[in-house]
Amino acid sequence: MEKQIAKAITLSFAAAGAIVAVGLGLLLKSLAGAFGSIAVLMGYDAFRHGLPVVVGLAVFLALRFHPRAVGFSYEVMVELQRVVWPPQKDVRAMTIAVIFMVTIISVIIFLFDFLSALLLKYIVG
Repeated sequence: MEKQIAKAITLSFAAAGAIVAVGLGLLLKSLAGAFGSIAVLMGYDAFRHGLPVVVGLAVFLALRFHPRAVGFSYEVMVELQRVVWPPQKDVRAMTIAVIFMVTIISVIIFLFDFLSALLLKYIVG
């Protein structure tokens, strides 16, 4: 069980690093449209691709080897194992009920919007 928790923690830290890398790449791309100096730097592949990868790897390593981050993640995983998840039958029933209620409320809001638009058109026109 300990190995599974360690693998899950490492995978979550890798996902965090990947999210930071993708976010930084998108941020640099959008900033390149606003600032000429960043646009010039984005012309270099080492900057455009290398910087996000290096920052993402640094985030992964910082999380993976920080004892408090690993300890917190371990405690979260242990707590998640203690959670009593509802049976699939109950989840399915609750999901259907939520979809049904959202549909009913959507129809009510649509009717209110449609009727208020007609009333406003009648008053103005």
